[in-house]
Amino acid sequence: MKLFLPLLFCVFAHLALAAAPPSESPRPMLVGASLPLSGEQAEIGDTIRAGLTVAVKEYNATRPATAPRLQLLLRDDGGNADKLRQQLRELAEEHKVAAFLGCFGERNCLAAEQVAASYKLPLLAPIAANSAVCRSGSVAFCLHASHDQEALALARQLKTLGEKDVALFVSNSLAGYRAAIEKRYADNGLSVKTYVFADSRNDFAQQLGEVVIPQKGARMATVLLLDGEQAALASEKLRSTNPLAMIAAFSSIAPYRWLQRVQKQAAGTLVSHSLPDPDINTLPLGKQYASALNKYAEQDLPADHDQLEAYLAGRVLGELLKAGQGSRETLLSALQGGWQGNIGGFTVDFSQGKHLGAERIYLGIVGRNGLFIY
Repeated sequence: MKLFLPLLFCVFAHLALAAAPPSESPRPMLVGASLPLSGEQAEIGDTIRAGLTVAVKEYNATRPATAPRLQLLLRDDGGNADKLRQQLRELAEEHKVAAFLGCFGERNCLAAEQVAASYKLPLLAPIAANSAVCRSGSVAFCLHASHDQEALALARQLKTLGEKDVALFVSNSLAGYRAAIEKRYADNGLSVKTYVFADSRNDFAQQLGEVVIPQKGARMATVLLLDGEQAALASEKLRSTNPLAMIAAFSSIAPYRWLQRVQKQAAGTLVSHSLPDPDINTLPLGKQYASALNKYAEQDLPADHDQLEAYLAGRVLGELLKAGQGSRETLLSALQGGWQGNIGGFTVDFSQGKHLGAERIYLGIVGRNGLFIY
């Protein structure tokens, strides 16, 4: 009997453990994104989606089984700001997402920031949007530098190259940055003549046809604060009129897609950006990004600044989640409280009330082979 009782106890204990329900996995943190996955901007939307999904997959694959996972809920707005608002509200109210990731373009990202503010949740990594969206006191946090910083870097370089006169081509959606950019150029002794263009492709092409381009031999640099398609049309006209024309461009042109369109006509163009070149691994971030694409990408998309920025957004979110910021309130508090981090050698700094987290400006020039030289 003395041997039988302990044995019976062990049997019952084993049965009790076997019958106990398995421990539940931690609930994933839901994040949402509304992107132009159809329509004219579908190529851009796919690029941003790829960067976000790769970062989320990489994060989940490298975390312990007991750690909370990230889950990305994607919606297609077709580039329509009203549809974006509707879908973000649905993500916030029905799915209780903790953050919005990405958006594309100044107009749509302004709409996204307004929705995010109404639900007091952060909007991380608006792409192709700048200080009008990621402004002080907002809930939007950009992972690139300001157009003002890009303007200063380009102005100094143009001055070094001996340029004195500048034609500034600005799309209407970005005209709000005009005054600050003109001041940067004037402060560096450059005379500026500004042309503001309509946003639609047809109207832009018509206005461009009316602009008098300096002929071969004339000395005037042209600076492009346009989107990629507009910049391609402008580059083609400038080069056909004056093959030696000095062209400089802001990151708004989406350098890689612009380069694919204009190819050899891009040679000699000076381009600014606040993210490292996705094809040149100047930082560990570049190698990590390339490795993640190789392991987790669902489609074979070329490297791209916008995709890299979306990937960086996922990495930043992962770091915040590791630190225990897993809700709307804690995420927003951490970002507004001046979060700083180093992601693969790339510094993200939201201290001192900053909402544009990058400060370094990279200047590249397109070589004759169609590749960027830094």
